[in-house]
Amino acid sequence: MDKQPHTKTDIDRVARLAGLAPDEAERRELEQELGRILDAFQAIQAVDTKDVAPLYHPLEQVNTLRPDDVQPPTERGDLLAPASRQKDGCLLVPRTVT
Repeated sequence: MDKQPHTKTDIDRVARLAGLAPDEAERRELEQELGRILDAFQAIQAVDTKDVAPLYHPLEQVNTLRPDDVQPPTERGDLLAPASRQKDGCLLVPRTVT
C-alpha cells in the first residue's frame, strides 16, 4: 500500500459514514488518527504469510448439537396441560394493554 496523504474529502467521507460532523480541529485530529490506523494496516500487510495455513478459530471446535432427527409433533393438549388457564385450545393470560 502506497503512503498517500489523506485528503479533506477522505476525512469528510469517513466522518459522514460514522455520522459525525467534526469541526476543523476535530478534522485534523481525525486525519492523524486515520493515518495511524492505515499505517497499522500497512504493517500487517508487510508480514509474510504465504506459508501460513488459514486459521478460522484459535480453539478446536466440535459440533455439540444433537442429530437432526424427525420427531413426532407434541400434542396440543400435552403442551396446554400445565397451563393454569386455557380456553378453546389457547392460553389465557392477564390483559397487558388497557
